[in-house]
Amino acid sequence: MDMLFCNSLFCSAGGGHIERFVSDSIAHAQEEAQREAQIAASAHLEGIHQKVLEVEAKIDGGLENLSQHVQQLVKDSFAASQLQVDSCEGSTRAVQMEVEAASPESVWRCTTRLASTKRFLEGRVQKALSNTQSELNLQVQRQADATTALREQIRKLNAQAKRQAQKSDGAALDTTVADLVRQEMEERFRGVQINAQHESDAAVGEIRKTIRDEIYGSDELNDGGDEDEIAADEDPALEKGYKKPGEDCICHQRLLSR
Repeated sequence: MDMLFCNSLFCSAGGGHIERFVSDSIAHAQEEAQREAQIAASAHLEGIHQKVLEVEAKIDGGLENLSQHVQQLVKDSFAASQLQVDSCEGSTRAVQMEVEAASPESVWRCTTRLASTKRFLEGRVQKALSNTQSELNLQVQRQADATTALREQIRKLNAQAKRQAQKSDGAALDTTVADLVRQEMEERFRGVQINAQHESDAAVGEIRKTIRDEIYGSDELNDGGDEDEIAADEDPALEKGYKKPGEDCICHQRLLSR
């Protein structure tokens, strides 16, 4: 009877030891799994943050290139306009030299019309430059708005990724958050690049057309107006001075080639 009682106590003690061992092993395995999941989530978030920094750097570089392109375009437009003004001044001096030997009445008439023509051309050049600057400012503002929207989207995606990282394990992050963030950023950045290129090309074409129209497409200067028309029929010397093929044609070709 005593031996049976001892055997029962031994079996009970052994069973309790095994149960504690199994419980401790399970708890340890759970802790290891949680720690590995946290490490994987932290590494994934670090990768997302690095990707966001790379995208922001690309955006900043694109804006800098766009600003340089806009500044160069303004300089080229101003140089072309200044060349046209210089050509007009040269023609004016040539006409003045031609009419010095004419009668006082012809001199007065030619001087008046030359001054009117000069004011007219200067006004058109100034208007062309103003329109060009306004168009360029509008394009820059559009690019800035698009960049701001993209930055806000990236910030929201980053916050969403952090929230999901707190609720999900490493495997779910690899299949959902990473693909979502990467695809969204790539599509957004590609869209910004395409829109920036299209708008830049359209702005360049529109600016060139505007300058040509404002400087050369004047119907008021060639339709026989009383004040702004050059009286070539009345004064052959005036007509000769304004045509000057050696200067005006070359300036015209240079402006069109730009």
